[in-house]
Amino acid sequence: MIYIGEKHPNWKDGKFVSYRNILIKSTVPRTCMLCKISDKRILAVHHIDCNHKNNTPENLKWLCHNCHSLVHNYKKEQVKFENILKKEKSVEGRASSNG
Repeated sequence: MIYIGEKHPNWKDGKFVSYRNILIKSTVPRTCMLCKISDKRILAVHHIDCNHKNNTPENLKWLCHNCHSLVHNYKKEQVKFENILKKEKSVEGRASSNG
């Protein structure tokens, strides 16, 4: 099967949308959320809700290829990732209520 133009999953409304570029333009540090590696050559973008059409910056996180595979294939790593997300949201919530 060929994924070109409109058939490509990143094609939206006549435009090619790269969710990697969306995350690069955001303020999210380019480091893996789990292992904290910052080698840009091995960082991948993970969709939190597993919906590749939801490319909002809030739904995208950096993971290295190894951690990305672990999160998708091992429940223990998925739970670890979800716990980090919860802590991150908790810190954001406290910061906004103090501001």
